[in-house]
Order: sequence, then structure tokens, then C-alpha cells
Amino acid sequence: MLKRKEMKKRAKQVVKKHYWLLLILCLGMALFGTEFSSTLNFVRTERTEMDSKTKENKNAIQYNSRLALDDILNDALDGHIDEAYRLANNLKLEEITQNSTVQKGIVLGRSRGILADLVNNITSGYFLVVLLSAIESLGLSKNIIIALFIILSAIVLFLVWMFIKNVLQTILRRMVLECRLYDKVPFQRILFLAKVKKWCKVAVTLAMKILFQTLWACTIIGGVIKRYSYYLVPYIVAENPDIGWKEAITLSRKMMGGYKWECFKLEMSFLLWDMAGFLTLGISDLFYTNAYKIATYTEFYIQVRLLAKKNCVKGIELLNDLYLYEKADALTLDEAYIDVLFMDYYLPKKTEHLNGIKGFMARNLGITLYPRKEELQLEKMQYEDAKFRLMQDALTGKGYPSRLFPIPEKEKDVKAGHINYMRRYSPISLVLIFFVFCVTGWVWEVSLHLVADGTFVNRGMLHGPWIPIYGAGSLLILTLLYRLRRKPILEFTAIVILSGVIEYMTSYYTECLFNGKKWWDYQGYFLNLDGRICAEGLLTFGIGGMILVYLIAPMLDNYLRKMKTQIAVPLCVILLSLFMIDQVYSFINPNTGHGITDYISKIYIETNSSARG
Repeated sequence: MLKRKEMKKRAKQVVKKHYWLLLILCLGMALFGTEFSSTLNFVRTERTEMDSKTKENKNAIQYNSRLALDDILNDALDGHIDEAYRLANNLKLEEITQNSTVQKGIVLGRSRGILADLVNNITSGYFLVVLLSAIESLGLSKNIIIALFIILSAIVLFLVWMFIKNVLQTILRRMVLECRLYDKVPFQRILFLAKVKKWCKVAVTLAMKILFQTLWACTIIGGVIKRYSYYLVPYIVAENPDIGWKEAITLSRKMMGGYKWECFKLEMSFLLWDMAGFLTLGISDLFYTNAYKIATYTEFYIQVRLLAKKNCVKGIELLNDLYLYEKADALTLDEAYIDVLFMDYYLPKKTEHLNGIKGFMARNLGITLYPRKEELQLEKMQYEDAKFRLMQDALTGKGYPSRLFPIPEKEKDVKAGHINYMRRYSPISLVLIFFVFCVTGWVWEVSLHLVADGTFVNRGMLHGPWIPIYGAGSLLILTLLYRLRRKPILEFTAIVILSGVIEYMTSYYTECLFNGKKWWDYQGYFLNLDGRICAEGLLTFGIGGMILVYLIAPMLDNYLRKMKTQIAVPLCVILLSLFMIDQVYSFINPNTGHGITDYISKIYIETNSSARG
């Protein structure tokens, strides 16, 4: 086995060659909480103290809470549906004349149970009464309804952990393995598990690894030992995702026999780097150490794999992706990519004649008035051109030859739908994408508040289930940054900057318009600007924007295009009408209250405390 110094030397070369890609990948892992989650502690350091002060005074605020919504829920849960409807209608009328943040915050207090915290879906609680009425019509008791909500939430969280958060560690290792040998590793390679249809199988394998590791942790010493015994499982399924969970765990255990201590020493060799991360509040980890660590651990896996091959460890033949470790010879590549040798001659040349405003919007904003026949042909040419470039990189040895992967990747017919991130979007698609991300943003923020505080809050200044800043930000990213899509690093940087401008200006505008009311406040977060934007939020938007541009928006547009115009146009009109009505209503009576605008100041807390005294 190579010495640690040599492994780290090779790791540094990998980081240097693919610095920006590894930086974005490690940042994504940290944001998802898959790995390196402590890296982002520096953006939350100052927030902790403020949150503790808020919690100390939480009872003082809840003491004065109005119980209108609690009464509505209790009546509904006790079977008094008519009375609940009456109270909900009365509350709806009252809210029209109530604009005070304090009053709103009191209405949305959460002093009497879990379901009382779910009522902010619509501030009057009317729709929730309808939902509870429907559920109770099935004969379910109050406790059963509460249990159903809890079980459903637990199932959703488990599925997200198992199929997304857990699998990302294997994707990261696969990307690093390709980075160490090849000069070009496209960002789209993060989908390799989906392309070989092994995503679920890998998720099960990693879940079983965690299960056994957790069981062994009950023995204390066994937990430490098995952590290193199962250390290579994510690498094993990164190389061969078709391997079963029993084989993967057994193979990792056998490969690590005699090398657990070496692995421990390798981890301890980063102690000074960890201290540097502590002293720099995690900044050095974010911009270098995380990528350096994962590249070094990958070199360790390669050395252990090499020794296992040499010693003929049972099951080692399952690790059969040869071209992760050595480049294929020219003859092998020519045989696998023989069509690429002649493809350039047959690729249709892009010819387009668009003038005036149509041409400007198409070339600079990526907007087409409608997906006309010529536009679809152009997209097909763009897709074929991008596909050709990837295969040409593989043919010349610059990129991983996916056609030589032991598990064949199915190459989809372009007519059946594809991910062409350079596509142009029609106004109908953009409107529907706007609402998709408005609702997604609302679900995201509601979920964050639910996880953090255990309460359901209708986030945003509007009363409907949408937060416009997410939809507007998505559209601006897809249009204003259209010409940067071929350069992912510039695209990421521009997304961060654009998100910061949008969030700051939106915060400033709403505060001026509604007498200082705040719908978000990052005071206390490290690297925040006037509490309107912060580093953590912008980095999150940067990663989310990249996923939007290169994956989600193209996939979503494929489905939206299948929608008939007779359905899509009325749907857009209805959504826009409801949205405008909500805008007008919320301008007169903005959505405020507990968890929405009550970023409680010390003066307000002391005032309420004094009132109690």
C-alpha cells in the first residue's frame, strides 16, 4: 500500500484538476446533510445564541395567544362541524380588519396541540375544517388523526433519507473515481445510477449498511470496529451498483481486514486540517479540505482494492469496472464508439433564421413563443451535438467510456424525451414552471419550519400555497442566465449573485411597503447582509439553481409539452387569476403571524413579559 503522503499527493492533484466540480459536489453534500454537514456550522454560529433567547421567551408570547383557531379545531375534532364552520367564517371576516403583526402572531399561536399548528394552510382555518370533516366522516378518532399525520411525516422523511440523502454519498464517490483518471467529467454523471436503473438497489444496500452499523453500535466497541469494516460499501456500489447488499457488506468487511487501523490513522492525519476548519469557522473546509479528504479516502479505497485483487479476496471479481482505474486502449475505444468516427459528417448543421424581438428572446433569453416544428428540430440537433461531444471525449480518452461500463446504459431515443438543458421554453411552460416552483418553495419552507419548530406555518406574504420569490427566481435563472448554461461554473456563480439580488431587493421592497414587516430575517447568521440575505441561503440557492437548470426544468418541460394547448392555456389563466386575486387581497391584508413575520425583537419580548407581570 502507498504511504499516506503519496495518497495525499495524488489527492491534491485530483482536487487541482477538478476543483470547481468537487467544490460544488461537496457543498451539495453538506447542504443535504449527507456528508461534511458540520462545514456549514459557521453560517449558523451566531444564530444559535439568538434562537436560545427566543426559546426562553416562547412561553411569554404564547401566554397571550388568542384561541380562535384552537376552538375551531377542537370543535371540528369533537364532531361539532357546524360550529367549526361558523367560527372559521367569523375569523375570516375578522382578519380582513386586522393588520397588526402582534395581533396576527397571537392568532397563530400554538398552545393546544399538534393539529392547532397545522391550521395556517389558510389563515381562517376553513379548509382544514373541511379536511377534518372528511376524515372524521370515516369514523376516525382525534388520536388516530394525529397518529396518521405523524406516521405520514415519518414515512416521508424516511424515504427522503433512504433514496436521496443516503444515495448521494455513492454518487459523490463515483464522481471522484472518474475525476482522478479523466480530464472531463460532466455534471450530468450524477445521474449514472438512474441511467443503469440501479438507484433503488443502491439505496437498499446503503440502508442495510446503516442498519447493521447501528445494531453493532449498541455494543459500543463493535460499533467502532464495524464503522471501519463497512467503510468501503459506498465505494463498492459506486463501482458496481448491481451488487447485492449482502455481497457488498461482506466484501467490504473482507477487504478491510488488516486495514482498519490504517484507515483510522488516515482519518487522524487530517486533525490539523480539522483544526484549521475550526479556526476559520469552516471556511477552509468548504473551499478545500472537504474535497481533499474525499479524494484522499478514494485513493485509500483504490489501494485496498488493488491489494484485494492481488490477494484474490473472495468476491473481489465483483469489482469489475476496469476503466475507472486505467484508460482503454485506442482499439477498444474505436470498436465501442465506431459510430462516433463518422457521426460528425452526418450531424445536421444548426441553421436558424429568427429576426427582431423573436430572435433576441430566443438567442439571449432562451424563450420561444411556442414549441414550433423548427424549434423541436433545433433541440434535437442540440441534443445530438451534446451527445456527440460526450462520446467524442470518451473516444479520445478524455472522459469515462460509459459504453464500456459492465452494466449497459440505455441510450434513449431523442423523440421519447431527453434532458437538453440548452432548450428554449415557451411562455406556457414558463408560467407553469413558475407555479410549480412557487408551490415547491412553499412546501420547502413549510417543511423546514415543521422540522425545526414542530409547527405547521403558512410561510410567505400571500395566503395561498405559493411563495413567488421561488417561481420568479427560477424564471430569471432560466432566462437571464441562458447564455451561461454551457459554462457550469459561471452559471453557478451567476445564480448565487442573482439569487442574492432578488432576495435582498424583495426583502427591502416588502419591508418598505408593509411598514417594516419581515417575512424572513437572517440576523445572527454568519455572513448576512442586513438580515436580508446570508451565505447559507445563497449557497443553497446556487445548488438548487444548478439542479433546476440542468435537470429539473428540462424534465418538467418534457411533461408540460405533452399537455394539450386546450388544457394548458385555461390552466395558466386560472392560476394567474387566483394568483392576482391573492396578490390584491394580501396587499390589503398580508399574511403575518407566528413563524411568518414575528422575528421577535428584544423590546417586544420584554413588553409582553412586563404585561404578564
